Amino acid sequence: MPCTLPLGSGLQDKAAALARLLPSCLAGVALLCLVLLASRRSAIDPGLDVRVSVRGGLPETMPADSKSAPCAARPSRPWNPALVLAAAHHKTGTVQLMCLSGVLRRAAGASVTAQIGGVSADDVAAAAAAARQAGSSRRGSAPPGILLTTMPLAQQCYGQQSRGEAFRCPVEEAPCAADGTPALSLDGCFISLPLADLGVWHMVRRPLDVVVSALWFHQQEPAPEAWIDAEFGSRLGMMKKGGVPAAALEALGIDKQHEAVPYGRLLRTLPEEKALLLEFWRSIPGLYAMARQLLALQRHPAALQLRYEDAARNFNATLQPVLEQFFPRHVGPVLEAAQQCDPTTWTSSQTQGSNHVTSGKHPPGARERLQGLLLAQPEARRHLCLLTEVLGYEEPRCGAVAARRALRRQL
Repeated sequence: MPCTLPLGSGLQDKAAALARLLPSCLAGVALLCLVLLASRRSAIDPGLDVRVSVRGGLPETMPADSKSAPCAARPSRPWNPALVLAAAHHKTGTVQLMCLSGVLRRAAGASVTAQIGGVSADDVAAAAAAARQAGSSRRGSAPPGILLTTMPLAQQCYGQQSRGEAFRCPVEEAPCAADGTPALSLDGCFISLPLADLGVWHMVRRPLDVVVSALWFHQQEPAPEAWIDAEFGSRLGMMKKGGVPAAALEALGIDKQHEAVPYGRLLRTLPEEKALLLEFWRSIPGLYAMARQLLALQRHPAALQLRYEDAARNFNATLQPVLEQFFPRHVGPVLEAAQQCDPTTWTSSQTQGSNHVTSGKHPPGARERLQGLLLAQPEARRHLCLLTEVLGYEEPRCGAVAARRALRRQL
């Protein structure tokens, strides 16, 4: 059942933004377009109130005036989609997801397409159409195709002027203040995805762990990814466009002389606490995008949102529901072949040889010590505790009262 988003009276100009999505909605046969709001206030319709409630597990979102069952309710039987969108974020299990996609290709015969980020409704519709065509050429029941992405889905963000009028943010995928300045926020963005013929498999991770893991990953030499060796100036521009305030970087002493230094080298040569905070500010726009994506996907009827930590603790128990939901004919063979994707089954030489697995290469307690340094910084603490709460994690060091107060201020 599709989620319907009511538009208030006198909102024709704002509705035009939705009209531009119609080609995407019509691109796939029998694909219905769903606008998935990731905020409390819809910039398309400022009168639409979408509540965010955190109750034990992952947060739930749905319109306050909705009289129907939550759109995020899972089907009682396998969804049997034409395409599964497998989505992760930086340092949230991207290597495992790529490995599992390869296993599904070999063991189940699934076709796999990879796109780094910015996946839109058009991309999904095209991939679903290709998967259906590939399936029709086979005898018997073909498995769904896989569209793999390791960065946030395309988000369209709107600001709201003091008079209440909505406008498209200058940086399309970053929320903005009333004057158009990019902002770190849960508010004002939406994601457009088909409802029919699509399953979603979304990985998230505890924000504090993401920051520390990213720091260690980016400090490695040689750099595990080419962009880490690029001049920091190019990354700095992206950070500011994502909503990182210039004053925060100035407080770290980051100035023109640092812009020509490769990012990885900068993290290795700065004092530890400054390097940690610089990585925090580089990571925070992506963490907000991850939280907005989780909130939006609560509205999709066939979205499974899984935690990296659960997969690390019990790989089989975390993967099995995904296979039963989207690949029910291939659960046994895929689960057996997928053990190679579980780092806990690797030998010590395999772990040491992987530049993506960093936790076992540092002294015991190092992760917790660095997280303590982050939480000792008021701005870092405010953002990280807010996101930890929104993503449904418990973090005693944040304090439930303080985190919920920050959540209420944000919403």
